[in-house]
Order: sequence, then structure tokens, then C-alpha cells
Amino acid sequence: MRGPGAGEPGGVLAGALTRSAGGKGEIVLISGAAGAGKTEALQDVARQARAQGALALVAAAGGVGSPAPLGLLRRLLTGSALPADHLEDAKRLLETVPDADPFLTERPSGELSPMARKGLADLVLRIAATTPVLVGVDDVDFADEGSLQFLLYLARRLHRAPILVVLTESAGRRVLDPRFRAEVQSLPYCRRLRLRPLTADTVADLLAGRGGEPPAPEVVADHLRICGGNPRLLTALLEDGRNDGGPAVAGEAFGRAVLTCLHRSGPRLVKLVRALAVLDEPAELAVLGDLIDTDGWSATRTMQEADETGLTAEGRFRHPRTRATVLESMLPEELAAMHERAAAVLHETGARATAAARQLVAARRLLETMPPGEPWRVPLLLAAARQDAEQDDPRFALECLRLADEWCTVEDERVAIQLQLVRAHWRMDPSGARSGVAALLAADRQGRLTGRAALELVLFLLWFGQVDAAIEVLGRIVGTATTDDSPDTVMALYSTVAQLHYLYPEVSKPIEAEAEPPQSRIAVPTLRRAYQQAVGVVETLLHSRPERLVADAERILRLSPLDETTFGPVWVSLELLLLAERLDRAKSWCDVLQQSAQARRTSTWSALFSAIRATICLRQGDLAGAELDGRRALSLLPVDGWGVMVGLPLSALSLAYTRRGAHDETAALLRVPVPEAMFRTPIGLQYLRARGHHRLALGHAQDAVADFERCRDLCQRWRRDVPTALPWRGDLAEARLALGDRHRAEELAQEQLSRLGPDNTRTRGITTRILAAASDLPERPTLLRTAIDQLQASGDRLELVRAFADLSEALHALGDETQARLMMRMFDRFNAAGEPVATAEPADGNGSGAAAPSSSNGPTDLSDAELRVATLAVQGRTNRQISQQLNVTVSTVEQHLTRIYRKLGVRGRTELLELPPDLRRPV
Repeated sequence: MRGPGAGEPGGVLAGALTRSAGGKGEIVLISGAAGAGKTEALQDVARQARAQGALALVAAAGGVGSPAPLGLLRRLLTGSALPADHLEDAKRLLETVPDADPFLTERPSGELSPMARKGLADLVLRIAATTPVLVGVDDVDFADEGSLQFLLYLARRLHRAPILVVLTESAGRRVLDPRFRAEVQSLPYCRRLRLRPLTADTVADLLAGRGGEPPAPEVVADHLRICGGNPRLLTALLEDGRNDGGPAVAGEAFGRAVLTCLHRSGPRLVKLVRALAVLDEPAELAVLGDLIDTDGWSATRTMQEADETGLTAEGRFRHPRTRATVLESMLPEELAAMHERAAAVLHETGARATAAARQLVAARRLLETMPPGEPWRVPLLLAAARQDAEQDDPRFALECLRLADEWCTVEDERVAIQLQLVRAHWRMDPSGARSGVAALLAADRQGRLTGRAALELVLFLLWFGQVDAAIEVLGRIVGTATTDDSPDTVMALYSTVAQLHYLYPEVSKPIEAEAEPPQSRIAVPTLRRAYQQAVGVVETLLHSRPERLVADAERILRLSPLDETTFGPVWVSLELLLLAERLDRAKSWCDVLQQSAQARRTSTWSALFSAIRATICLRQGDLAGAELDGRRALSLLPVDGWGVMVGLPLSALSLAYTRRGAHDETAALLRVPVPEAMFRTPIGLQYLRARGHHRLALGHAQDAVADFERCRDLCQRWRRDVPTALPWRGDLAEARLALGDRHRAEELAQEQLSRLGPDNTRTRGITTRILAAASDLPERPTLLRTAIDQLQASGDRLELVRAFADLSEALHALGDETQARLMMRMFDRFNAAGEPVATAEPADGNGSGAAAPSSSNGPTDLSDAELRVATLAVQGRTNRQISQQLNVTVSTVEQHLTRIYRKLGVRGRTELLELPPDLRRPV
């Protein structure tokens, strides 16, 4: 399939046919890659010859197995093309055999006697005397020797006869007899025609012929890129395509064309293409040469042939379908053997361990069983697992480790492999590490785990809530005088102990039956100091005001790239920002860390950061964001993979659903099984708090009190009573209000306020709102205005909406309808800006809860700054007081008020106060 044009085979052969018909015989030897169109070119010239009245004697020499003696010559001369009288002469001459050698017992076969050869050539020349003759042979390199002798004899005699001989060579499947080639090419009337890949112009012409319109340049480039200019592959692309002018489609027809090209190519090219498919990446020529058992020069030549065939380009397949077709053409056993051979060659040539390991893993996937083979394989797989872990490919690292574990025969090595397997599982899905952790615990009890490895085991045990086993392992590490006290081990012990005491507060309390704390029994002094320092830093951390540690937390986050050694400090620093109510900074760092975790393809880290981000969104009043991140966290890891950390996403998501009034969704989450050990951690407290609010929202106040009081007991028992971490007093106050115990609720709210710093605006605002609900009605507006100021500063829209609703209700109860309507407008403004808020019904006749707002036509177009100014203005503040509170100039306040009046269609403060509730939109 080739278009017309100068230099194209159609034009060259047409010219040769014309000259030969004029009495000047010619020979054309056509070569080219598989699928280049050699056979099509021969068939085209044969059709032209017949159309011009010439006799076309055409046959293919190719076939399966060795060529039959005189097989090509018989097909050429005894076909139906010869006239009957000449046909009988040809058959007779073909049956003539040469005289036998008197010393041989058998007559030679497959040869023509000189007389028979001359007779057949004369026969063709006699025919040519009256009719031009075309002799065409496809795949002449497959011809038998006797037929080649005849062709050579005829070629020498046709220079003045109207005979055209056209010969095509196969693409390297066999080598044409060098003597025949040399003799033919030495003739002055022999022309070589090398078929080259199609050009972009030719491809464009062919595409235009299909679609009727000139194709876009990018469509032409797309087809040419995939087929490499191979006519057979291009034809297949057109067959697979939709002829709609779109991009090329490599489908089933393309796959069949690839197989045809391989079938018509030489064995060396097939080996090379298979090797490239197995390696799946560019390789050095020395590696390819070893893999296909040839030298570098031959490998280079074969690579050039593959490029010319259109299958590859610079050592890479032009299209994934090509590689897939090559692999599918091989039997599983054959493919596995090549993968094993590739692994050995890559290992011997010093390639990266991961490259050789991929070949071993690929071979193992294809076979039911596979022996370990050479002793270098297990160390190579372990090295590859380490490299893949560094390159953040935990899934392949896991495959390498599984295969190494399968082939390992040394028990101590198997323990080390189990540890690496647990690490790899933990990065992707900790649930897969459970059996490995159990095996490591057994190995530690048998004394087969080193200090560093045992410390890692402690962390895995803590994750799964096996705190008693973790303390057991830790006790063995520090209770032996021979324990390694290298700097690395000391640092590992420090980090492990800190995480143990941070996550499980109860271990910080000395056991009552003992006269001294556990660390005093540590035999090695350096380890004892590290243990004490770790416990001390956790105590300092937990009993310092979080806002005082913000700078240190940000410095750690800024200077600590995320990896296995920094994850603990990074996580604690993020929690400190959360406790200090630096929510915007915490979210910003969380997003940075999330991107890093995703880049390293560590699902566990991604899930944890999604869970803490859900908590941040919840505290900012962003219910939609909290739900999105909470669901994402649970989708990244199965529930049984979370260990005791499962309370993080469950509590954040449950609270978000409860705030939105989606109680069925909350109930479904709270039915998810959680490990009992979770309630020995601060995460369990968050879960209890979320469950308590769900129960409170359903009207089960007494059950809510039980959950909140359990939070109180554990916080006080663990000495972890930090209101910004767990405001249990405020929660319990709300539950007491629901039970009608306003006095106790007021005491709890006052106590919580006394424990908060001035920077804790969010928790102070929430607590002040609760205090207002517990106070007498005349006191509520002042308290609620204070709560609104604090919540506006904190950025928690959800709690701000609740405070506005409470203030509107209180003002309405006091008979101040004007300001009550304005507060309801503020409620509508913020409530419409985010998720609708599920507000609680009043707990008693005095309206201690937030009333459900009346429906609204929507918010005004006031900006947040304008809304803050309007809120203070209707509370009776002067312009100077507003400027001082908002830290802006008086002029700025005046400008805001001017815009507020214009948007609301009023002329001043008096009309702003008197604005009726149905005029909610600006004029």
C-alpha cells in the first residue's frame, strides 16, 4: 500500500517493465523490512504486465521447513500461465535428471542437468520472442539451490530479451545465497530497490483517501508515530480506526499485523523484539546482545531493523499494543524463561537491583512453582525492596519481599525479611502486616530480634493496640546489660518511648505495686537517660500551653522532610497547631504533608493526614470539607488496617454528620467495630465525645452524660486535661442543660473558661455560648455578643451561626424584636454561606438551646468585613469603638457603613435597626 510519487516502487517497477518490453531485459531485487510492501509491489507489477499482454510467471519461494528440490521452478513453469505446448516441454525438462556419478549408489535429486537448465531457459526466451515475460519470485532467499541455478542462468541471458525478473527478499528470515546475490548484482542491468518507511505526505494521502478530507497534521503524526511508516501496520490502523479524522486506534487488526511482521522477520529480530518486550525499558546493547546470544554489532544492526519495521523507535516500542502483542505471542513457560534469563544478564552486567528483581517477580507470576535457583537471587530481591522503598514504590517492594521470603532457607534471614514485609505492608495497608507482627513477636520471644528491630516491633504493636506486648518487648530491650547502645539505637529508643507515652498515657503512671518507675531498672546508662528524656519531653509537651509551642512546631514542620524517622515529630507538631487553634496554619501544613505522602505513595500517611484534615475542617465549621476528608481517609485504608487510629476518621466524620443532622449516617459509623485498646488512647476520647454528641442530638441526654463523664475520668486519670484537645466540660454542660440542670452546666462552663488562654478564641467562644444558655435570660445577650466576637476571630462559621441563633432567640424573648430580627439575618447570612446547621431544640422553657431559624430567601451581599461592622453597629457600638475592636481606622469603618447602607437600601443606623426581616436582599 503505497501512494504514487517519484522514487516509489510502483514508479520504479513500471519503468523497468516498459524498458524490458522494449527488448532491454532487467532484473529488480526488492528488499525491505517485514510489512514494507515487497509482496504487494510484486503483485502490482504482475497485474500491470498482464494488462499489457505480457506473460507473468510469478511464484513464492517461501514456505515451512526446507525448500523442496526444484520446488520454486516447478511452481513458476508448470502453472496455468504457460501455453499448453510450452507447458508439456517444461514438464519434460523438469523431469530430466543429471547423469549419476558412477561412484554413487543413488542419483542426486534437486539438481538440473546443464542440458535441462539450458532447455528451460531457451523455452522462456522463445516465449519472450513473441510475448514480453515477467518472472517474479517472492522471498527468493527461500528458494532451493536448483531453482537459484536456473534463475542465475536465465539472468545472464536476458539483457537483450523482453524479460523482466523481479525478486523480493524476506526480512532476514533466511540469508540469500551470497554467490547468487553477488552474481546477480554484478550484472549491469540489475537494479536494487530498497523499500523505505512511508513519509508523512504519503500517510496523509492515504488518510485523505479514507476520509475524503485532508487529515489534520496531528492525526497524520499520530498514525505515523504508531506505525513507523510500515504500510502493513498503517493498513491495520485504518482498519481499526473509525475513519472520523480522529487519533489512530491500535486494536485487534493492528495486533494481527504486528504478528504478521514478526512471522515474516528473521529469528534474530524476533528474539530482539521479545527481549525488549521482556525488559520493558531501553537497555544497553551489551545487555541485549547477551540476552539474545549475539554480539554488540549484530545487536545494533538488528535494532535498526526493528526500527525500520516500525515496531520500535530508539529501543522503545512505538505503542503499548505492540509490546502486549509480542508478549501474548509467547507461551508462559517460554516467557518465564526469558524473564529469568533477563534477570541473570542484568545481575551479571551490574544493573540496578530493581531492574533484575522485576524480571524475577514477572517470571514467578507466570509459574505455579519456581525454585530459588542461584544464591544471588534472595539478596538481590532484598536490595531491590530497599531501593523501591526509597523510590516510593511500596507495592513492588512488597512483591520482592514476598518472593524473597518464599525462597529464603535461613531462619535468621527470614526474620529480617519478615520485618521488611511488615514495613512495606504498613505503608500501604497495615491490615496485611498482622501476621508478620505476630511472627516477629514470636521471634523476639525466642531472642532472634536485635535491639533496633525490636524497637520497630514495639511501634507496630502500639498501632494494633497490643500495648502490653509492646511493653513486654521494650522491657527485654532495656533490661539487658548487653543491649546495643549505639547512637542510632539510643535515638530509636528515645523516639519509641516518646510515642508510647504520647499515645498511651496510662504507661506514664508508675505501677502502684512498684517502688520505682520502670526506667530506673534500665541496665545501660545511655539507654536509661534516653528513656527518661523521652518521658520528660512528653510530660513537658502535654503540660505546656500549646500556643507557647507553636513556633517550635512550625520549625519542626519546616525542617523535617516527611519520612519514617520524622513522621512522629511531624505528627505531634501538627497536633500542637491544632491544640493551639492555629487552624489555618494546621490545614496549610496538612496539605503540604498530604502532597508529600501521595508523592511517596504511602497510603497510611495519606489516610492519617486526611483524617486530621477532617478534624481541622470540622473545627473551622466546614462540614462539607470534614465529610469529604473523613470519607477519603476511610477509603484509603480498610477499617481493620487503622488499628487504634481508626477513632480519628470515625470521630471527625460522626461529628460532621451529627452537626448536619444526618443521624442515620452517624449511627452507621458508630456501629463500625473498633479495637478495645483504642479507649486506652486519646483517640478513644475523641470517639467517646463524638458518640456523646450523637446521643445528645437524639435526645438521649443521660447516655451522653455517661460518655462525657468517661472522657472526664480518663482525662483526669491520665493528666491530659487540655480543653482545646477535649472540651469535656463544655460537652457535659450541654448535656446537663438538656437534663435541665442549668446550675451544674454554668459551673462546668465557668470552670472551662478559667482553663483557657486568651488565644483560644474558638473554644472560649463555644464555651461562652454554652455559658449564656445556662445563665439567666437578661445576661445572655452580653455573653452571646462576646461569644460572637470570639468566634468571628476564630473562623468557625458553624459555631458562629449557632451563637447568632441563640442571640436572636434571647433578644426575641426579651422583647427586642428589632435586634432579634437583625441577629436572625446574621444567622441566615452565615448559615447560607456553608452547610445548613442542625440546631437543637430548647432544653427548657427559658430557651437554653438554639431555636431553629425561620426560612430565608437567602443572604445579603455583604462582605465578611462589612458584616462584622454591621454586627457591631446594631449592638450600639460607636464608629471609634468599632475601629478599635476591629483594629482598623475610623475612616474604614465609615466607608464600610456607607456600602452597607447602600446594599441594604437604608439611610442610616436608625433604618438599619428598623429594617424588616422580609427585606433581606440589597436594593
